[in-house]
Amino acid sequence: MIAKWNFDEKELEDYHKIIIQRFENPFIVDEVSRVARTPIRKLGYDERFIRPIRELKERGLAYDNLLKTVSYAFAYRDASDEESIKLGQILASQPAEEAVAQVTGLTDQELIKEIAALL
Repeated sequence: MIAKWNFDEKELEDYHKIIIQRFENPFIVDEVSRVARTPIRKLGYDERFIRPIRELKERGLAYDNLLKTVSYAFAYRDASDEESIKLGQILASQPAEEAVAQVTGLTDQELIKEIAALL
């Protein structure tokens, strides 16, 4: 983010501390079902996981933890969430690499294989 958006490193560190404090606050409750719902949208090409992975790869930076998060998003199931159900059907009906390409819109075969290997 510093390289891409010219953020001040100290300001970004301070912001990280604030975010971590929010996660540590026992009075702020955010249900997993809310955070994980609509996984197909969240796994989209320009969304919160795949785009940062692509950009990190382009810069030669590590993205292993984001890959793990993507695998968790692919694995999460919620019977009350239509996209979660559809994602399960996609994964059950085709090879993992094809499912990853379909859901994420990726064409980078290396990234597709990295994600599929975690499913």
